[in-house]
Amino acid sequence: MEIKILNDYGEVYESGTIMELETLKTDYEDATWTDNESTIAWDGWSENEILDFIADAWGIDYEILKQ
Repeated sequence: MEIKILNDYGEVYESGTIMELETLKTDYEDATWTDNESTIAWDGWSENEILDFIADAWGIDYEILKQ
């Protein structure tokens, strides 16, 4: 899934940044891992659920460019 960042209230990503969901997911995991273990088990989550979760947690507005 390809997304475009419209606004990031945490000011990590610039508006207009285009990225794959996998990149955003990896960034989220890297920021939240403790003792080399992810704090989230993504098994069974759809791409839309993952995107909505991270966007809500980090205050990101986005547009889906490609499913």
